[in-house]
Amino acid sequence: MHKLPVRHLTAILSDEETHSLRGTLLEPHQIATIVDRSEIGVMPSGEILYALVEGAIPFRYCGQAYRAALKVATDPVIGGMRSDAAGVKLQLRVRKDGSVGNYLEVPYTERLVGAKTGQFGFYDNDDGQLPGRLTDFSSTNWGLHQKLLPLARAVDRVYRTYLPEQYGALAAAASLVHPLYLFPGTCSSTCTVNSCWRTAIHRDKHNFRAGFGALTMLTAGTFQGGELGFSQFGVAVRYGMRDVLLADGNQWHGNLPIQGIAGAFNRLSLIFYLREGMMKACPAEPRDE
Repeated sequence: MHKLPVRHLTAILSDEETHSLRGTLLEPHQIATIVDRSEIGVMPSGEILYALVEGAIPFRYCGQAYRAALKVATDPVIGGMRSDAAGVKLQLRVRKDGSVGNYLEVPYTERLVGAKTGQFGFYDNDDGQLPGRLTDFSSTNWGLHQKLLPLARAVDRVYRTYLPEQYGALAAAASLVHPLYLFPGTCSSTCTVNSCWRTAIHRDKHNFRAGFGALTMLTAGTFQGGELGFSQFGVAVRYGMRDVLLADGNQWHGNLPIQGIAGAFNRLSLIFYLREGMMKACPAEPRDE
């Protein structure tokens, strides 16, 4: 079994204080420790908050996946629906002529200009009532989808190797999903790619609740910051290309400021996970009708 050094974390905010920060931006003064070495962070409850494994991904997989991942993250956050991570409330769409539409969206917000997102892999319909489907990207870019699979398998191997107990719970859940709706050789159904997006403090939705998000990064150019921070514990984790960060998305988290010249760098954060609804939408056994 591969073991990592363990950091025992202390809560610096109560649950109520932490919840009150929902939708706000995480600032450097809220973080006492930045982790930049392989380790496991353990909460006072004894549960793991994160595990950072440096240099775990062969560079060839990163190089093969980079251009495909750029094509995934093409949906502007502005005009989308991810209000929690954006840190703003949805508003009715304002058309170019100034009239107000009938659909809600993330409104124009200056700090979100340039932030993009997208998903590849498989998706349910949030309630699991309808069969699963390919994401829009994967259904129209199957060749590029295939180029991302070696990276998906490499990230999955790190999860299985360094957090075997937690991976076992994920594997049990994934066994209830039809294998056609998982990345081959993994227990993940979906990957979200965020481009140059400093997310606000939020908790993940729709992910398998007992699992971890498995993150890695693809980058070009020069920038600083963007660490994934956990406000309740005053800790942020710095990870980059070839690293894997396994993080409990049920805990409140967000990104520290990203510093760089706009247009001179790319910061693609890839989050692999199993969507909770896939077990109902795409069962391993046929549905009883």
